[in-house]
Amino acid sequence: MNEIYKNGSNANIMPLKFTAPSMASVLEQLNIINGILFIPLSQKDLESLKAEVQRRQQLQESFRSSDQPETEEKTPEEEDRSQPTHPNTP
Repeated sequence: MNEIYKNGSNANIMPLKFTAPSMASVLEQLNIINGILFIPLSQKDLESLKAEVQRRQQLQESFRSSDQPETEEKTPEEEDRSQPTHPNTP
């Protein structure tokens, strides 16, 4: 600003120099903006994560199979026994 006031409007202002960001840093920033977060995992961490997922899937399957007998249909005789009997009143 001092140069402009001293020399008038013909003062030379050096152009700003920017370096282009690397592709990796651009992708990292875009991922953070979009809520994508990469967490570096070791091979040991990956194996324990796989084991945990398999264990949870087996638990879900066992719960589903234990619920299965309750949803079976009753025979007509069982339906008759489960309904209360009403005396015939005129």
